[in-house]
Amino acid sequence: RIAEAHARIMWGFGVRPNDTVFIGSFFSLYWGSWGALLGTERLGATAFPFGAGVPGQSERGLEWMKEVRPTVFYGTPSYSLYLAEKARAMGIDPKKDFNFRILFFSGEPGAGVPSTRKRIEDTYGGICIDSGSTAEMAPWMTDGECAHRQGMHLWQDIVYAELVDRETHRKAPYGQEGVTVYTHLERNSQPMIRFWAGDIAYWTDDPCPCGRTYPRLPKGIYGRADDMFVIRGENVYPSAIENVIRGIEGLGDEFRIVITREKTMDEMIVQAERSPQADPEILPELKARLAGELKARGLRAVVELMEPGTLTRTEFKARRVIDRRRIHDDPADPN
Repeated sequence: RIAEAHARIMWGFGVRPNDTVFIGSFFSLYWGSWGALLGTERLGATAFPFGAGVPGQSERGLEWMKEVRPTVFYGTPSYSLYLAEKARAMGIDPKKDFNFRILFFSGEPGAGVPSTRKRIEDTYGGICIDSGSTAEMAPWMTDGECAHRQGMHLWQDIVYAELVDRETHRKAPYGQEGVTVYTHLERNSQPMIRFWAGDIAYWTDDPCPCGRTYPRLPKGIYGRADDMFVIRGENVYPSAIENVIRGIEGLGDEFRIVITREKTMDEMIVQAERSPQADPEILPELKARLAGELKARGLRAVVELMEPGTLTRTEFKARRVIDRRRIHDDPADPN
């Protein structure tokens, strides 16, 4: 059943028996890797379960990508961009030397962020597909785009999905934003009933050109209820800042959001890197542009630009937000 469910979703976005699927993510308790493997085998395609996380594994993986030329990649968006950076340092051109026609992702919002999606597609030359769910609903990854890429379909006959208002917990009407809630339909042992996943999206039941009638998440999952932070009364999602950074030519792929508190005022610091291909002399221009783009979206931030390679890389899910605020005791309270 696991293999069949994943195969249906993978077939929907274009994987076929003549494909070779390179699985570049952890094979431990991360269910996405196992689902991609089982779905690939069920389709009759060739699986290349390479994994991730071992020292030196990224470099070996790049060599195998060039040698074997798999046609489909699975992993996290941040790891695919990290691999591209490594490839260029090794003299490998990801678009010319690899052969990916489909790159599908889960584990973090990046594949549904327009500028990140474009950067991945420009880097590798294949199409970027968003998919996923939550580990608690394992073993099924039941949110997934089709080949038309107009948002992730919610495969309701495998796992029943709802969007609910984050305050009232009532079901959100189509066309509105809500938090994902999932119910197992095919799990016999310890099924989850209306499990609060905490992912934020908006949904629609508008028809899709593929003909499937499942509800869709047109913008994918663009945040989490516990990832959103408030700066001076404004709700901020990391994916909104990611979309700005990845849309500016000359900036690299890594970034961090650092939140501090000066006396009683919260301060947001956005740290980004210059792209290795960008002229160091345009650093002031890049800094001004990033600050301006953030301000135009109502985001007040201190911008810090760094040299390539300054920020720590990840081979799995990227940690983007570092909250350094401290809640001080009330000096008037003797306790």
